[in-house]
Amino acid sequence: MGGKIDFYYDIASWFSYVGFADLFANLETLAAHGVEVEFHPVALGAIMKAAGNAPPMMVPRKGEHLSIDGARTAARVGKSNMRFPPNFFSRSKTIIPQRALHYIKRHYPAETYVTALHYLLDSFFTPPHPNVSKADELATVLAECPRGFAGSGRDYSREPRLFSAEDVRKIMEGIETEEIKDALKKTTEVALEKRAFGAPWLVVRNGDGVEEVFFGSDRFGFVYKHLGLPYRDVELLPPGSKEGSKL
Repeated sequence: MGGKIDFYYDIASWFSYVGFADLFANLETLAAHGVEVEFHPVALGAIMKAAGNAPPMMVPRKGEHLSIDGARTAARVGKSNMRFPPNFFSRSKTIIPQRALHYIKRHYPAETYVTALHYLLDSFFTPPHPNVSKADELATVLAECPRGFAGSGRDYSREPRLFSAEDVRKIMEGIETEEIKDALKKTTEVALEKRAFGAPWLVVRNGDGVEEVFFGSDRFGFVYKHLGLPYRDVELLPPGSKEGSKL
């Protein structure tokens, strides 16, 4: 066993959050199997443009279906409070928060980075939807991030903050540096080299060094199969089974 999952995401991608939530819940189990997980911020707009792709909401029937199916997938990973923010298309220009995540990833421990990523995803898709595409609101959100954040639904008011005021200042200055601007460009280019056309894009290398790519938040059965991990697939049960319709 062993291997690695490279997860390319944008916080404006609904299914990036769903896929992150699924992986987040299984990080310890994956580590126990010797599987490393790394989360890579990318510029989704640049990927879509380069791949000739279009957002689902630009296709009326696909957008209509997404409003139904998106809620199903979010509920499956315990994120039934997810909602699209108002003025989604203007807010989805997430270059600033994606750069901030690159800075945090480079300058803070992995646990801090994953917590900040989780909080920004949750802030983007959970009311009251602060507009993290704007620098001032992003700074406020980073300053409010609880150190122990593991998903909304509990009171974090007494939790210590993840970043100090000085940390937030450094992060916001860091996003304007050429180093961090280039980091986002390069990671986006890597995703494109791996044939990405949307997010989340998963590049998975198993213990034998064999690499495969997967798109979306609902391919983990195939991912775990490629990694050679034991997993429970969807199973249809006979009538009268006590499990009912549970998976």
